[in-house]
Amino acid sequence: MTRNNNFVTKFKRLGIVSRTIQAPKDTDINFETLTDFVEKLNEQVNESLLSIRNSVTSIDQALEELLGRRIVANNEYYDDVLSLDNVVGTLNPEVFDQEIRMCTNNMRALLETVSDNEVRYELLNSISRAALLPFSYEKVVTVQMSAKKLLKVLSDEYTKEYKELEELNEETRADEVTQRANVLKDAIALLNGNDPICKRFSAVNGLLYEIKKALQLVDMKEEIKALDSLALTLGPVLQAKRAIPVSELGIKEEFVPLFISILRTKGYDVRVENGELKIEE
Repeated sequence: MTRNNNFVTKFKRLGIVSRTIQAPKDTDINFETLTDFVEKLNEQVNESLLSIRNSVTSIDQALEELLGRRIVANNEYYDDVLSLDNVVGTLNPEVFDQEIRMCTNNMRALLETVSDNEVRYELLNSISRAALLPFSYEKVVTVQMSAKKLLKVLSDEYTKEYKELEELNEETRADEVTQRANVLKDAIALLNGNDPICKRFSAVNGLLYEIKKALQLVDMKEEIKALDSLALTLGPVLQAKRAIPVSELGIKEEFVPLFISILRTKGYDVRVENGELKIEE
């Protein structure tokens, strides 16, 4: 009974709550009730230890999915309370907590690319609450659930945006559209890979700048279609005149590099020089 209560106290550092067993008063036990008492005591101890074991198993399943490693390296330890006790007693939670913190930082960054405001705020709130918790069962499982949801949201959203860029690319054949579509394709492959979830988020976060550029092109698809039509009309004129003032193109300055990219895919080798769009000699 004392040993069980010591286990319960030790596992509280992981946020695992199990029942302690109260010692009976001497007046509560007599010879006739001793057998029943021992059976009930054993039952309570077993329930308490099973609860602890199941909770540790859940934490490890979540950690393996997130980080690719566990608190308990040997599966046999799950059935040995003394081994579990030793593992938890020598655990440095800061090591795991630091990795989880890096993971949630990557998740926050990637949330910027989620278009659904309701989903974005829901996940941001969940991640922020978990970040305030010490390393514990609640923290690990909360991050796991949020990470799995974000993984699916990003995969679905990037796939949808990738298809739109592919359709746009079929119309324009612009190099920049092709490049941005390939960035989303790479991000989708990383998200759907076999690495631990946090490693996938880290890899995708490395593409975040390019991903945002790709998503901007999706938002600009109508403008890009208009630039493609303009290139078809203006290309022959530019070929004949050899140069046209940029101010006469009738497009925003921010669209000029993209317009040049579209012209080049149509066979016009152009550059901007001294405020003019020129055919390379």
